[in-house]
Amino acid sequence: MSWLLSAPQCRRAPKIPVGRLALAAALCLGLSRGGDEGATGEVDAAGLRGTEAALVAGVLDGRSFYVFGKGASKLKKQRWQVAGVVLRDGGAGEAEGALRALVDKRRVYVRALPEEVQAMPADGAEEGAEALLADVWDADGRHLGRLLVEGGSASAELDPSAPRSELFGRDARPSALGEAAARSAEEAQERAAAEKEEAMKEIADAAGKVFEDAAVEREARQREAAAKAAEEAEGAPGGGAALCAGAGVALAIVACAAANFGRPTSKKVNLNRKRGWLEQQLRKLKGS
Repeated sequence: MSWLLSAPQCRRAPKIPVGRLALAAALCLGLSRGGDEGATGEVDAAGLRGTEAALVAGVLDGRSFYVFGKGASKLKKQRWQVAGVVLRDGGAGEAEGALRALVDKRRVYVRALPEEVQAMPADGAEEGAEALLADVWDADGRHLGRLLVEGGSASAELDPSAPRSELFGRDARPSALGEAAARSAEEAQERAAAEKEEAMKEIADAAGKVFEDAAVEREARQREAAAKAAEEAEGAPGGGAALCAGAGVALAIVACAAANFGRPTSKKVNLNRKRGWLEQQLRKLKGS
């Protein structure tokens, strides 16, 4: 027993309360889950293809707002509706105030849902009159649908009037949103340039066709006028005889003028001067 008493005693581990162990385990589990949600919840630039940047000009209701267009359509309003949310009954004013606090006069990013889920515009409706369903993020990358639901002004219940995409409720990095919006703007410029080039080509082809038709028509009118003049000349009675008679009268007048119409002249004549061809011919006629 003496060796047992002289042996060094083993150190005991300090006692940790069970409550603290449970709290630490919960924290570790929460952090791991949070990391997983951040990795899979945020949308990257590739998943944000088609996203556009816009400045909100006004709020229409608790889930709709409008922006002004760009370029030639700056004065046209484009209406957007946050997809996937339904306003609660009796809370229209509160919902509108909540949305205004989030987006009014601020920069947002919108990504329209596919055309097959968009509402069909009414007959004769102005372009942009119908609100387009879209996923919407604020400048910090927070999904507005999630913010409205968490704020209590809207519900995320599935409803045919509020379709949603796979991005509903998922936040995105502001850098990814900016990159996707820049790419969308470049693609829009390329489409506009291609459409402009096609329109200019169509205008040039139409103008060439007009000039060609005008030239053909002018040539046809000239041929028709020439043919008509020839017919009139051939069909005129005594046209050839009248022409010969007129030429004879003209020659007779010239000859009489050269002979001073048979009157003596007091003009001195130089007999040594060289006579012209016409005078020589007249002298021959007189001699004959």
